[in-house]
Amino acid sequence: MVHVVLRVISDLRSLGIHRRQKAPQSSGGLARRDLGARSSGTLPVYFAKRNLQAGEVREGGTGWNVIKNFALFWTLTVAVGVVAGMVNAGQVADRATTQAQKAGAALGATLSMGMILVLWFLVLAAALILGLFLKKSSIVEHGPTGPLAQAATVE
Repeated sequence: MVHVVLRVISDLRSLGIHRRQKAPQSSGGLARRDLGARSSGTLPVYFAKRNLQAGEVREGGTGWNVIKNFALFWTLTVAVGVVAGMVNAGQVADRATTQAQKAGAALGATLSMGMILVLWFLVLAAALILGLFLKKSSIVEHGPTGPLAQAATVE
């Protein structure tokens, strides 16, 4: 996750965006948007369409790259959820006083982790199957692209 944040900051700096700009106030007073809701859909799109730096290569076209990045973020999100769930299940099991409560906590944790992993697999499989249909092996982009290419030719 730190790598993702550093990559975004590096890309913004290479485009000359150094300072935070104040968002314009809308009539409803809701100028800020929820980062969590936006990042789930926009980060895969951002990484699929961002300008490439020198030496970077992107293959497969925009559709494939969006799906591929969604699969990576989905896996990361589910992994964090599984770890958080296991920590919570451990705390519940520690608070259990009888053997029946401990067995129930273990059974509940096992079933919930199994359901989460099945959900992870089904979403991932559907995304990757869709991605395979969208993949265009003939599309290969070599960096730098966009404003980064213009900056490279000026220097």
